[in-house]
Amino acid sequence: MGLKNHLFTFYYVVLLQGVISGIISGGVEFAIAYGMYQKSKNLVTLWAFPNTFSGDCALTLFIQVGVTWVTQELIVGWDCYRTNNEIIKLPDFLLAEKPRNWFAFLYFEVNRGLIYKDYEEKPTLKMYLRKNFAPYIKSRGNFVNFCAWIVNRAIRGLIFGVALFLIVWPVTMGIMAGIGHRIYGHDYYFNNYPTPQIAKLIYGFVIGLITSPVCSMVVILRNYFYIDNIENSSNFKGYIATVNLGEETLGGERDLEKHSSSSETPALLDDEPSVPVVA
Repeated sequence: MGLKNHLFTFYYVVLLQGVISGIISGGVEFAIAYGMYQKSKNLVTLWAFPNTFSGDCALTLFIQVGVTWVTQELIVGWDCYRTNNEIIKLPDFLLAEKPRNWFAFLYFEVNRGLIYKDYEEKPTLKMYLRKNFAPYIKSRGNFVNFCAWIVNRAIRGLIFGVALFLIVWPVTMGIMAGIGHRIYGHDYYFNNYPTPQIAKLIYGFVIGLITSPVCSMVVILRNYFYIDNIENSSNFKGYIATVNLGEETLGGERDLEKHSSSSETPALLDDEPSVPVVA
């Protein structure tokens, strides 16, 4: 990778996805905190109810990570789909090893990458969405499969949220204890405005700044591993010729199933397990 590619990768992943997500998230959290605390008759305290700032931050983190993950899956997935996953160039060390253990495979959902039938044909948003929500449960309708897609994405976001929580939440509580006013024991209170609002703004910004780039990389790597696996199969050209984006073939798994009836099966199906509805 050259310097230009490194700079564009930084721009797309960190600035375009991370910073913008952080600004939006921080603004939303500020508005929510303003509505919750500004006119409240109860003190805003670090631990005690009813206005427990620690509880607010804990709940906020998991909700924000889940929503951000689902949103970024759609946004970054579309960028990858319409550019044949060439939106950015990744460092070689990230691409050297495909996920082999069961957890990494399930987390990345490698067999649900997206590919369109003709690289000379402009992909459409409608077809991208249809392929994205392609059946997880083939015997059920579109709504059930859409819900399954949401659940799968939210769970992956929440798994990341647990790791993020263990780092961000304790640090935030320590900072808030340092700027709060002690009232009894180990509890502290804050003025109803502006301390809680500013704290939530910064808190939301940090969560968005971290979560969006991580989700972006998961989506990009998933599609890279998916496409790389197919391109390395011996009859890749025959596979591309069989991919049909009409009513019969809407998603990555169904693309692979269609191809599996030919003389050779993509390595992905030989080496990896299928992905369940819930990790």
